[in-house]
Formats: sequence, structure tokens, C-alpha cells
Amino acid sequence: MVTRTAIKRRSRCTPTIPSCRVIHLAVSSVTPTIIFRWVDPAGAGRAAATPRTIATASSGERARGMSTHSTTGPRKIHPPSCDHRAVDEIRAIDDGELERWVAAMRAVDEHTDTVEGYLDWRRQAEATVWLLASDGEADIGAGIGIIGWHEPPGVARAEVRVVGGARGRGLGTALVERLGNWATALGYIELLGEVREVDLESLAWTQRRGYVEVGRNARLVLELESVEAPDVDPPAGVEILTWAERPELIEQIYAVACEAYPDVPGEGDEVMPAFEQWLSMDMQGAGDRPEATFVALAGNDVVGYAKFSLSNARPGVAMHDMTGVRRSWRGRGIAGALKRAEIAWAKHNGFTRLETMNEERNEPIRRLNERHGYRPEPGKVVVRGPIAR
Repeated sequence: MVTRTAIKRRSRCTPTIPSCRVIHLAVSSVTPTIIFRWVDPAGAGRAAATPRTIATASSGERARGMSTHSTTGPRKIHPPSCDHRAVDEIRAIDDGELERWVAAMRAVDEHTDTVEGYLDWRRQAEATVWLLASDGEADIGAGIGIIGWHEPPGVARAEVRVVGGARGRGLGTALVERLGNWATALGYIELLGEVREVDLESLAWTQRRGYVEVGRNARLVLELESVEAPDVDPPAGVEILTWAERPELIEQIYAVACEAYPDVPGEGDEVMPAFEQWLSMDMQGAGDRPEATFVALAGNDVVGYAKFSLSNARPGVAMHDMTGVRRSWRGRGIAGALKRAEIAWAKHNGFTRLETMNEERNEPIRRLNERHGYRPEPGKVVVRGPIAR
């Protein structure tokens, strides 16, 4: 069984497009202040070269190692050029303005991570850029670009958010184009992003710009106040303990991840990072805790693991980040035991809610979560498309 969540450090948690235009992409981690200004309609023109566009996304709890169906890749569609009608300023910011940038992001999505979380995300990625948009009086939009964080080759991650009163005038498109321009300069050709499935306006916005659906992640939640801490009840011969208790098992945990990651629906083209990079990105982030990482041990062999990702932005919520079981051990109840260990730990440690994002094609992990009392909430659509040329 296999499942990974996109929250994080991120805590792998991401948003939407026109209502909250979301696109994930990446660029250099140290960026100068560069200002692009689009001037009004009748044609005064733009004061900067036209950037390019592309979209990105993040996923949910990966049910790594479960049976999945193959999918076709995104169709190549050339996004149309757009007319930016507002006088808006978009600039790359540094750490000194990150708190202001987070505030702009949070104005659109209350689940936005903290300053510390975004700094940690940048640490894990190969390159990152933060964009802030203002109209001279207030911050009206923001974007983030990321490269080298679980994306397929040639694909950048991008996220764009535009506040309500500033939508519909081309700012989202301008931010996406800026991120696309950055990505192109670094040799990337596509963007990947997520849109809330209930946000039909944003979905239509992405489709008009040539992005196609390549995945759909259902959100499942468990309200812990309504359940008792379950018995872990692992299968015979299997012990569930924490990584904190047995830190020397980390290389075996990585071996499970190497089998599990490619089995998550929609992530077959993801390149598995080398051990040290995986350890830094997926196990030592700001939201990762050895005591909140659970290992299934059969004798001296790690046969599965599951972990949470935690964020100070949502102190009562724990996000299922990854569940993976070795292929030869699947179907024996190990994933269920790991899930129950997580629920019991969260319950005993004062958490009130558990969340996960499951790819809709990943039926085994979805059924497992539903059997343990998780209930569906609106999820996200993963979109991907070429950067406009």
C-alpha cells in the first residue's frame, strides 16, 4: 500500500487558480528585486518583456504501493497570450519581506504555511522564487516557484494567488507568466499546479490557458474528537514502532520509499531522489518528526512505514504525508496497522483533526481511510501544461 500527501513544508498543502490562482514552479533561491509593470489597455504597452506561462501542483497522502491504473500524459496545448489591463507591480522578494508575502498568500487561503515553513521548503528545493504583486496601495497577489521538489523532469511547480477584488483583470495570468519565464530560463518546459475541484471558475481559467487535468486528489478527514484511540493490532510477526525508537532503520525506510513512490497514481514519471536528498526533503523538514513516523518491522526488516507532516500554521491538524509498504508485503494488513498507530498517536498527543489527500485512482488507500472513519471533503484537481512560447 502506498500513499503520499502534498502538504508541507509545504507542508505539502496547496491551493487554487482564479479564485486563488495556484501554480507551482521554481527558480533561483537568491533573487534580486525585479519589477514588471503592465500598463493599461488602449495600448500603452508593457514596460517589460512578456514572460511565459505554465502551471504546477501538489498531491495528497501518497498511497504508495497500491494497485493503480496507467494514465496518459497531458496533451500539448499552446496557451493563448493575454492582455494585462491593470497597472500592477510584480517583484521578486527576499527573506526580509517573506512575512508580508505570507500575509498576501493567507488572504486567499487560510491554510497557508508559516514563514518558517516556506523557508524550510526553500531549503529542500533546488531553487525557489517568491513573487509579490501590489497596486500601489495594497498587496493584491503572490506567487511561488519551486524547482527540484518531487517534480518530473522538465516540470516546475508554481502557485499563484490573487485576492478577490483584484481578480478578473489579468493579474493571475501575469504572475503565471512571470513564473513561466523564470522556469524557462532554468531550462524547464512545463508547469504543474492544483485547483480546488469546487472552484469551477479557476478550472475554466486553467483550461483556457492550455492546462489539462492529469490527476485528482480527494481530501479525506477524520475528526479525532469523535473517535477513540484504536488498538494498533498489527499482523502476526510484525511490530509497529517509531523511527525515533530505531533511528538506524532509516536506510531501510528509504528502500521502502524507493518501491512505494513510483506506485502512487500520477507519479510514475517522478525521479526518486538519492538517499541524502530524500532524507533532507522528506524526513527532516520543519514538519517532520521522528516520533510521528511509524515503522513496520518484521524481524529485522522494515516492510512499511507511515508518517505525518505537521505545521505550526494549523497546530491542531496532522497531515498524513506518506504510507508505503514493500510490494512483497502488501495485502497483509500492514498499512492498516500503520494507520491505526498514527490515529492513536495523534489522539494521545492532543490533535483534533487528521487530513489526507488521496489520488482518486488510488482505491486501496481510499478504502482503507474510509474504513477507519475518514470522510470526504472537496479535493483538488492537478493540472499541467506547456510554458507558452
